[in-house]
Amino acid sequence: MVSEHYSRGFADADLGATFATATFGNGVVAIASGVLANAVVTQFGLVAPFGLAIVFFAAAAAVVCATWGENYGQTEKTEKCEKSGYFGSLMASMSLILNDYRMFATGMTQSLYEGAMYTFIFMWGVSLETISAKNETAVPYGIVFAAFMVSTMLGSCIFTAFREGCPRLGLKKVEPEGILLLSLILGASSFIGIILFGVSVSDCENILLITIQKHVEMLLFASFNLFEFSVGLYFPAIGTVRSMYIPEKVRSSVLNVFRIPLNLIVVIVLFKVCESPFAGLISSRKTSDLSEKFIWTICVFLLISTIGLQVSVKVWEKAEYTALSDGKSL
Repeated sequence: MVSEHYSRGFADADLGATFATATFGNGVVAIASGVLANAVVTQFGLVAPFGLAIVFFAAAAAVVCATWGENYGQTEKTEKCEKSGYFGSLMASMSLILNDYRMFATGMTQSLYEGAMYTFIFMWGVSLETISAKNETAVPYGIVFAAFMVSTMLGSCIFTAFREGCPRLGLKKVEPEGILLLSLILGASSFIGIILFGVSVSDCENILLITIQKHVEMLLFASFNLFEFSVGLYFPAIGTVRSMYIPEKVRSSVLNVFRIPLNLIVVIVLFKVCESPFAGLISSRKTSDLSEKFIWTICVFLLISTIGLQVSVKVWEKAEYTALSDGKSL
C-alpha cells in the first residue's frame, strides 16, 4: 500500500490518513461479516460461514484481477538481491537491520506486538467460553467479533484525530511514534485486565472479589475491547513509522526477516507453553487453567518489551543528536 500511495503521487503527510482509512474500512467489513456469520450460524450451523466465505473470496479475487497492478520494484538494489538469491537477500537485510537501530526496534516492535495479537486471536474465544460455561450461557461469537471491530474502528478514528489535531480543543498534533507508544501501553494494560478478570475468584470470601466475579464476563469483554482499540491505533501508527525508518526499496526483504521471530512466538506460545519449566511460577492450578493464564502473562511481557524498544529509540536518537552536535562543535 505504501508503494501504491507514492506511485499515485500522494503526499507523505497523507500516508497516516491512508492507513487509518484502511483500518476503518477493514472494521466496517469485519462488523458486517461478524453479524452475517452469526445469523448464518443460527440458521444453518457452525460450518455455514466457511461455505459463505467462498463467495466473498471469489468476488475479491475478481476485483484484484480486474483492478490491481503488479509491483515489480524500482531499484537496482532489488535486482541485486534477486540475483544473489534468498540467502544473499537475507544477509543484506540483516546487515541493514544491524546498522540502523531504529529499523531494528521498529521491526521487533512489529514482531512482538503482532505475536501477542495473533495469540489473542487464538485465545479470546477460549477465555470467554471458560467464563460462559460457569454462567451456563452461550457466546455469540459473531456479535462479539463485530464489537471488537467497532473498537478497532474507534482506534483508527482516534489516530486520525491525534494526527490532525484540534486547536479549538487544545489538542496538538501527535507524532506517529507517540501514538504507537500509546497503543502499546493500552495493549499491555488490556492483557493485565484479561489476567485479572479471567481468573476465577468464586472461591474467595472477599466481598469486593465476589462482586467482581458477578461482572467478570463484562469486565473481561471490556479488556478484550481495549486491546482491539489499541489495534486500531497500532496499525496506522506502525505503518507510518515503518515508512519513516525502513526504505521502500528494502522494506519487503527487511520485514521478511522479522516474520521469523513473529512465527516463532506464535508457535512456541500455543504449543509449548504447557511444557514450560517456568509454568509453575505463575500458579499452582491445573495445567489446563495454568496454560491459559501463562499465555496471557507472556503477552504482557511481549508488549512491555515493545514499550521498552520504543522508549530506547528516543534515547538512541537523543544520544545520536548529541554526538552529531559535539562533532560539529569540534
